[in-house]
This record gives sequence, structure tokens and C-alpha cells, in this order.
Amino acid sequence: MKKITGHKRGPKLIQLDWEEFDKLCAMQATLEEIASWFDCSADTIERAVKRDQGMKFAEYFAQKSGKGKISLRRVQWQLALKGNVAMVIFLGKNYLGQSDKIEQKQTIEVEQDFLIGFADDENKYNPST
Repeated sequence: MKKITGHKRGPKLIQLDWEEFDKLCAMQATLEEIASWFDCSADTIERAVKRDQGMKFAEYFAQKSGKGKISLRRVQWQLALKGNVAMVIFLGKNYLGQSDKIEQKQTIEVEQDFLIGFADDENKYNPST
């Protein structure tokens, strides 16, 4: 039997455009969406990240998605500083703990004595003693 050299078994390894991949992560695209973009399965994406980046998809995504969050936050702040009332309210609620609710708390203390007796109890309760 002849041995074929230089040929590996299995499907051809997919080569990802990592710049494009990073942009998708920054836009908070899900694993399934990224796989769809590259026309492959989610498992293939996970294997490619492990092979080329030396880490799990979740770790790589966490690193790259942060840039997108920072960009989004920057735009939100710019809108708020320009007077966008909705954005000012949103940021106030999310960063300053502000809310639209008016909370009212009432405390009511109730003190009540209970007497429990049993029909066959020899020492029945006698209010005159």
C-alpha cells in the first residue's frame, strides 16, 4: 500500500480572517453569528480559536468584545453630554443607581400573646388563678 505524504486526513482546516473576527467580537456577535458569518459551524470556530489563538472561544471573545463595549460607552457619554435626555436618564440609572420608582417603607409591629391548650391537659388554663 502506498503512503501519501504531505496530505492530512480530514476536512481542510479553515483559515479565519482574525481582523474581521475581532470586529465581530467587538460588535458583541454571538458564537453562532460568527460561525454563520464565516459559513462554518460553531464547533469549527471553537477549534480554530484554540488552534490559532491558544485559548478557548469564551476567553478570546472576552478580550475582544471589551473594545466594542468601550466604543458604545463612549458614544453614550457623548450623547448625554450633548443633551440627549434619554441617554442622561439611562446612564443615571445604570451608573448612579437612580430610578423612577418612589419607594415607601412602612414598619408595623404587632404583639399578640397566644395560648395553646389541649383538651386532655390536666392543668387547664384558668384565668382566675
